[in-house]
Amino acid sequence: ALVLLASSCSKKTSAPVKAETEKKVVAVDGVSVYYHNCKKCHNVDGSGGEDAPSLIKSTIDKERAIRIISKGHDDMPHFEDKLSVAEIAAVSDYIFSIRK
Repeated sequence: ALVLLASSCSKKTSAPVKAETEKKVVAVDGVSVYYHNCKKCHNVDGSGGEDAPSLIKSTIDKERAIRIISKGHDDMPHFEDKLSVAEIAAVSDYIFSIRK
């Protein structure tokens, strides 16, 4: 009986069935993220404020912008705990779209 048990454990069974789950893709609106998180300091139009630089005149690249939004910089708080990766990417895209 022990031999049968061992041989039945080593038998290959059919391939495991993968559970397919549908992933919903939700578009993130960078404008909305900006208005809820950035306009207080950077102004509605991105022109900056007393303690925040102008985003429309900024010359930093997108990689640095994402890092600053995520990790913070000088007086700017970090948003990696508040915003998702998609929200950070969306707001970065929006900021680049308003540059002059």
